[in-house]
Amino acid sequence: MGALKELVEEGKINYVGLSEASPETIRRAHAVHPITAVQLEWSLWTRDVEEQVIPTCRELGIGIVPFSPLGKGFFSSVPVSAENLAVNDLRRHFPRFQGENLEHNNNKYVFFKPYVFGRIVRKSLFWGGRSIRLQHYICCQERIVRVFGHCM
Repeated sequence: MGALKELVEEGKINYVGLSEASPETIRRAHAVHPITAVQLEWSLWTRDVEEQVIPTCRELGIGIVPFSPLGKGFFSSVPVSAENLAVNDLRRHFPRFQGENLEHNNNKYVFFKPYVFGRIVRKSLFWGGRSIRLQHYICCQERIVRVFGHCM
């Protein structure tokens, strides 16, 4: 953080942000220099950030940039399978897209699909034309920034 603070003071960068940081890391970094935003996955899969990370950011006045609102594409319109992931698709390395986890999660997909794509879906200029209520709720709060066109 010290080096980033120096870059701000020299005018070489304007703002400092963190990605996937814990509340402790956010507090330590913010004590050295104000953090502008924290980027993190916030989706149906990753609601754990609501317990400590989001409250810490709000307390310190730090903006939040959520990514992967559809669970890295898991809650897209087609169930994920090993066959429909390209060989070089990074999701092949994520546990939720592997073996028994993927099979278990696809069973959950069948349960959530009517919720995600049924009457709750709303047309939007954001999220590639689809949005689920959770993401609409997340992005309508103060200090939350939508990533335009980002639907995974």
